[in-house]
Amino acid sequence: MRSVRSGLPPCLALSALAACGPTAGEQGPAAAAPAATTAQPPTPWLEEWPVFPESGPFHLFGAWADGSEGALWAVGDGPVLLRRDPDGAWSYDERPDGGGPALKAVDGLVGGIVVAAGDAGRVLLRGAGAWATQTVDTEVDLGAALVTASGDAYVAGREGALFHRPADSTEWVAVDLAAVDHIHALTLGPEALWAVGSFGTALRRSAGDTDGPRWQRTDTDTGKALAAAWTSSGGEVFVAGLEGTLLRWSGDSWQDIGNPYARYLRSLWGRGPGDLYAAGWDGVVVHWDGDNFCDLSPGAWRLEAVVGDDDAIRVFGVGGRVWSTSFGGGCPGTGAEGEGEGEGEGEGEGEGENPEPAEPAGEDEGKGKEGGGAT
Repeated sequence: MRSVRSGLPPCLALSALAACGPTAGEQGPAAAAPAATTAQPPTPWLEEWPVFPESGPFHLFGAWADGSEGALWAVGDGPVLLRRDPDGAWSYDERPDGGGPALKAVDGLVGGIVVAAGDAGRVLLRGAGAWATQTVDTEVDLGAALVTASGDAYVAGREGALFHRPADSTEWVAVDLAAVDHIHALTLGPEALWAVGSFGTALRRSAGDTDGPRWQRTDTDTGKALAAAWTSSGGEVFVAGLEGTLLRWSGDSWQDIGNPYARYLRSLWGRGPGDLYAAGWDGVVVHWDGDNFCDLSPGAWRLEAVVGDDDAIRVFGVGGRVWSTSFGGGCPGTGAEGEGEGEGEGEGEGEGENPEPAEPAGEDEGKGKEGGGAT
């Protein structure tokens, strides 16, 4: 399946995949169908080549970009943590634990700490220029990490595991999320902290009220796994997941914004609510400009993370692949920026030139399951 081009013309149904529009009863409240196009960004995708040790490359599952200073960290299943410096040079730090469980998520604070979380309860923290292994009282797989502007840190994962490290402490404290299956993503906006996960789970609590039993479950009207979450500086919350599910929080309810590309979306990043990017399996990269969608996919590789800054966006995936491009406007063909661009020419197309990648070890099976509401 991953050996074919992932870009789809609007409303094209493929075997073994749902139609590109929402299926009745499977997604959130009905939304007007936005326009959709399949096109390449104004600057063709370029494949970057991170510096790996001789035992690499490795699958990459998570990334975080320091938008103001230009640094970037990426983590995966190898014995190193990748870094891209502001000058564009790639390097890596040896993991303080010598390798071991795959790291699935990373997040940080500009000029402050960086936290990476992964399988078997593994948590690493970088402060004062060095990485250190953290003591967290769990052995479950962790797939989400969040560092707030105040320096508080969170990691979360399977079986509803959520741990909080206050900015003025070195201890990780368990937070009780009773009756929650798996948490796959965390995000913090001006008004609330969010935790989303299996079976459409979306929990919120007011900002500043981060511990205790007062988490509220919101109704996403979907049973699909939610794997990604992102909040704009203005407080608009977006979540994404299985079969192209893409929802926006209106302030009191979730709205399906009608993503026509039915792929498993694993990561979200944006410059604002009208400049949103989602990346996922089958190499899909979807852009939403607030009104319309377009498919900017660079090729047919499984993608796990998307991050960016004012100048470029980057996507990360299996085999240590990193692709980058500059794009920052409306969707081609909709009367906005990019109209009239080339039909998929340029570096990165290469259909059929790459074999289907091996399934990454330790993949979180809970992220790919559908089912009823969370217990």
